[in-house]
Formats: sequence, structure tokens, C-alpha cells
Amino acid sequence: MEQIRICDKRDTGLITELIHKTILTCYPEIYPPEVAAFFINYHSADQVSKRLTKGIMLVHESDGMFTGTGFLQDDEMGGCMFIRTINGKESEGDLPYD
Repeated sequence: MEQIRICDKRDTGLITELIHKTILTCYPEIYPPEVAAFFINYHSADQVSKRLTKGIMLVHESDGMFTGTGFLQDDEMGGCMFIRTINGKESEGDLPYD
């Protein structure tokens, strides 16, 4: 089953893991290591937790797995991360990646 829902504090660890996995997988193909390190810090568990209390964070779940996330806080939208593949298959709704 697939769903998009609003996150709560219990989701902090899994959201952080999803974001960090996406950064460590995708960013080295495009950016220098310092950029990936900056965004790992920017999306730390502490920062994810703050965004959960100050704004709205959404998660896309597919069969109980977190497969995408993003947040809205004040005038900022960010942290939009999606797993590129799930079990070796392109996931539904994947963002185009060049």
C-alpha cells in the first residue's frame, strides 16, 4: 500500500536515514564531498526534529518503507528526497534524474 502522510516525532530517525541515504547516494555524482557533508549536517536528526515541530513534514510510504519525504517551514520548502530504486526496480513517482 502506498500513502503520503504528515510525519510526527516518532518518524525522525527513519526520515533522517532516508535523507542521508539519498544524499550519500546521489550527491557524489554531482557535487564535491564538502557539499554532501554540508547537507548531511543541514538535514541532521536534530534539524529534522525541529522541522517537525515548526512546519509540516510529509513522508511517502510504500509497503511500510519510507520512500520519499519533504518539508514546508515558514517560507521554505525543502528536504525533498526520494529513493531512486526499490528492490532493484524504479519506484513509482521517481523524479527524473539525469
